[in-house]
Amino acid sequence: MSKFWNHKTRRIGIFLLALIISGAIVAIAVHMVNSSTETEKVVVVNENIGPNQNLKGMLKYRDVVKSELPTDPVRNLDDVEGKNYYTAAIGFYKDQPITMSGITTSAKSTFGETLDLKKPNHFVGIKVDQSQATGSFIKPGVIVDAVAYLKADGGSSRVVGPDDDPDLAGLVVVGRENSEGTEPGQEGRSSLTSLVIVNAPTISVYKKLVQYQEEGKIYLGPAGVKTK
Repeated sequence: MSKFWNHKTRRIGIFLLALIISGAIVAIAVHMVNSSTETEKVVVVNENIGPNQNLKGMLKYRDVVKSELPTDPVRNLDDVEGKNYYTAAIGFYKDQPITMSGITTSAKSTFGETLDLKKPNHFVGIKVDQSQATGSFIKPGVIVDAVAYLKADGGSSRVVGPDDDPDLAGLVVVGRENSEGTEPGQEGRSSLTSLVIVNAPTISVYKKLVQYQEEGKIYLGPAGVKTK
């Protein structure tokens, strides 16, 4: 061993060790440079957008340096485009990559389905008991026809339905609540439905539903299910 490990072989060993160390340093440096300059195509917003804003028409692709990417960027535009996503509690700056944790749907947002509302649509609450709400058949997504039982002066009354007033047909249920203001049957609650919320597509329909409630009662009958 001593014959092999002499002055000459020590110099060769030191040289090889230095060469290995130098190569490692160069490799690390190259990796650092590549990681700071290598880009990836991700989805970004095309202008500044605040919280709770719809992302439709606001997205594009952009090459972003990998080292600057967030942990959960959206890489495929098809994953969010046309799916009615909104910014969450914090918006995005122009050309900033959007993240899955930074977007939400209306149902999961703080404001709920109201984020999807566009004028002249309005949500209207209709006071009901179990018979007026057709038991448990009235729930979000169900299309209902309304029939109003109206009291008149002198003890007479009249009934108004979709055949008398077309505005009472095809109302979409968006929610229901019990007297505690929560979804009936959720979280162990068994309270019955006392309020059904429908989408009034015009101000005229909104006003009629209010008037019919003040003059009498509104009964809701399922007429189908919203499919889109």
